[in-house]
Amino acid sequence: MKNYVKISNEKAYHLLNSGALLLVSSTGSDKKHDIAPIAWQCPVEYEPVTKIMIACSTNHKTFKNIEETMQLCISVPHISQLKLVKELGGCSGHETDKFKKFELTAINCEIIECIAPDDCIAYLECKVYNIIDNDGTGLIFSEVLVAKVDKLAYNGRLLSETEAGKTIHHLGGKVFITTGDTLL
Repeated sequence: MKNYVKISNEKAYHLLNSGALLLVSSTGSDKKHDIAPIAWQCPVEYEPVTKIMIACSTNHKTFKNIEETMQLCISVPHISQLKLVKELGGCSGHETDKFKKFELTAINCEIIECIAPDDCIAYLECKVYNIIDNDGTGLIFSEVLVAKVDKLAYNGRLLSETEAGKTIHHLGGKVFITTGDTLL
């Protein structure tokens, strides 16, 4: 029999949250860009179009931009971008133009008015259809308008077990992991 230990209720999410970390780009009605790492995400539908929910503090500049424009770009960063992810999460978009501060090479989105960082594994341009404020956490529901992926990281599914498809997963605090081998 295993030896179980109790953890605090406020840390219980650590047992569940290990999906790929995202970089969410947004542009406000003032045309100022922001980008933020988001660890809490969940696909909520896939037919007829993929729908995604992300959770973001309502105090974040990213949330304010999304609320104003009802659009966002989700980027799936590669493990080689971990330093960048940490830097982006370490400063506020209210006070800093993160694209300039970190000298990000930006790519323009195809449909929405937004930019995203170059060299990520995948990009999903999204239109927001619902926002719920849950005591300061914004639950943002969006549907994908355009999805692109590095062809070396995709073959009918994300090839997370290959070098090209290595995603970042945030386990809380300063702990990050990446994907491993395929288990059959």
